[in-house]
Amino acid sequence: MSEIVEDNDATGMDPTSKTGENRESNAGKEGENLGIKKMCALPTCSKADGLKACSACNEVRYCCREHQVEHFKEGGHKFICPGRVKGEKGQPPLNFEACNAKAASYYKQQMWLAALPYYSGMLELTQRAVGLFHPQVGKLLHVVGGLYKLMGKLEKSSICQQKVIVIMELFNDGSEETSKGKRVTNNRPVALILLSFT
Repeated sequence: MSEIVEDNDATGMDPTSKTGENRESNAGKEGENLGIKKMCALPTCSKADGLKACSACNEVRYCCREHQVEHFKEGGHKFICPGRVKGEKGQPPLNFEACNAKAASYYKQQMWLAALPYYSGMLELTQRAVGLFHPQVGKLLHVVGGLYKLMGKLEKSSICQQKVIVIMELFNDGSEETSKGKRVTNNRPVALILLSFT
């Protein structure tokens, strides 16, 4: 497992940038991926202060060592960490489709604990791609919360479901129902909607 390293938040510089660009200039390049490095990666945590990066990938942050260990084991980060030389059983890190196939297989067999890391891996990959406040993130958090509920971990389930409500309320602001029951976002780009909430 990777060590966590101190994030250089005080400088405002992007630690992944080789040119020393500041975070604001990278925000536009990342598009909707706003805030992925601004909250603890553990789905049941909402802390945003004193975060430390995964030293292997520098993609996710943790508020404490305990959350890093939990996210690595139960949260599926060990299967998808791009900084790891080898992923599960000597294979490269899993992509979304591979996580989905494994998660669905375990879910069908009612193996909730085995399915959880793969759904959590899908959640992390989705957060990297579209940001923290996208409806797809809310849907995956809902599934993760449901798995926690099935395993009797009601407090963790409740935290996930609270996050789902916040995401859906934030994202649906400024949208309206169409005649076919689908939601539209008033022709505004998604990135602008997310910018208004950060």
